[in-house]
Amino acid sequence: MLYAYQNSNGFLNRDTVKMMWTPVSNTYLGWDKDGQYGMGWGVIMSQNNYPFCKSRQFYVTHTGAATGASSALLILPRVDDAAVSDKPVRDNGEWVDLLTHHREPVRDPVAIRGAGNVTVFGLSNRFDTEFPSALTGKVAPEEFSETLQRINSVLKKTLPVNVKWLFCGCICCCCTLGCSLWPVVCLSKRTRHALEKLLDWENSHLYSKLGLHWRLSKQRCDSSAMVEYVLLVEFVPRLQIHRPD
Repeated sequence: MLYAYQNSNGFLNRDTVKMMWTPVSNTYLGWDKDGQYGMGWGVIMSQNNYPFCKSRQFYVTHTGAATGASSALLILPRVDDAAVSDKPVRDNGEWVDLLTHHREPVRDPVAIRGAGNVTVFGLSNRFDTEFPSALTGKVAPEEFSETLQRINSVLKKTLPVNVKWLFCGCICCCCTLGCSLWPVVCLSKRTRHALEKLLDWENSHLYSKLGLHWRLSKQRCDSSAMVEYVLLVEFVPRLQIHRPD
């Protein structure tokens, strides 16, 4: 466990806390040109001549911890510099907060596209059941497969009926001035609502506990300008329950 200390006044002032959460560009070395840190545990209060924060009064040194590491911020009794240099400071201060060093990186959602042979208003009659490699370690392949089986079973029941109404609507379209297509439009909307209701049930019963969220999304096809419905599996960032609101 790493600790953030400031023994001079006992409290971190507002500017210091702001600097702790502001990324400070480091020296642009060949091996670390893009490295930035927004959290540290050594606070230098005086004006310094470091090239990467020369104009800043408060400089926070980084700990070099990995993503997700945390530091406990304490308020310690005032200690003389001589006493600090002679012996290490004991961790007997008042607990203030648990600060996370780096925010969890945002990952792109996983798109599951339709793999059926029939598509009605952008909705395919079957989604691809292959397990994506991006979900390895997040959900078991068996649970993922069961979810897609339930989704495909809903499509298997509803899409054939939609196709029949679409066929009848196209035949009678000229006589009804397009009104014969309204039933298939309403049935397609009903199918989407059934899928969204099923996805909400899946999220509440399993995937919200795993940090995942399923939803139905409309996207453009890669090969044409047409629109299709895909399943998006989004990665939900973990909440920092140790930080106050």
